[in-house]
Amino acid sequence: MTPIMPDLAGGVLMTNSGKFAHYAPGNTGYAVLYASLADCVESSVTGRPTFTDIAA
Repeated sequence: MTPIMPDLAGGVLMTNSGKFAHYAPGNTGYAVLYASLADCVESSVTGRPTFTDIAA
């Protein structure tokens, strides 16, 4: 399989897809943050991971 992202040591990606979150580490070598679509969009806007729906 051809990598879809450049090789980046310590790379992290964020997704709202459970299936992609499962397969991404093996396919990309990146760590994964799993969040809602709203949190993914907000993280993209701010440039840092944002989680608004964290259960206590």
